[in-house]
Amino acid sequence: MLLWLWRASLGQTMQSTSRRILVVAHRSVATPALVEELRWRSSEAPCEFVLLIPHAGAAAAATAEWTLRRTLRLFEHATRQPVEGLLYHGDDDVQAIESALRHRHFDEVIISTVPTQVSQWLHEDASACTGGFGVTVTVVTPEGAAAWRASTGLVRAQTA
Repeated sequence: MLLWLWRASLGQTMQSTSRRILVVAHRSVATPALVEELRWRSSEAPCEFVLLIPHAGAAAAATAEWTLRRTLRLFEHATRQPVEGLLYHGDDDVQAIESALRHRHFDEVIISTVPTQVSQWLHEDASACTGGFGVTVTVVTPEGAAAWRASTGLVRAQTA
């Protein structure tokens, strides 16, 4: 399993006192709910975002690389700051997150996934989503992060 690193640049440096957040997404990478969650986070407190896109196979690697480049620009526009990008080669999303957490310090993981009724990730790996990583985990679905947090008891204060 390989971990590649892209560094996006807007001519700014990230703050060492920022909250470091790993954003994990694949098919749900550019949903309005995820973009809004990152926009909200960056407006509330200093944050550093790193986008992790897991993929499997050579064909998926080209698609993931293209997706990463485009999404970094979208996230940087939404948050008005640099965003780093990681590609993970492997078919296990949990291993991808664990690998990123081993290589870098993160305060939180945001997992963006498809709607809860069709997400294998939420059904099969629910125990990992609720704290198996040793950091705060937030799941964002197209229905929105707040709906998932409320249904699982993982609630944080959110201001309008």
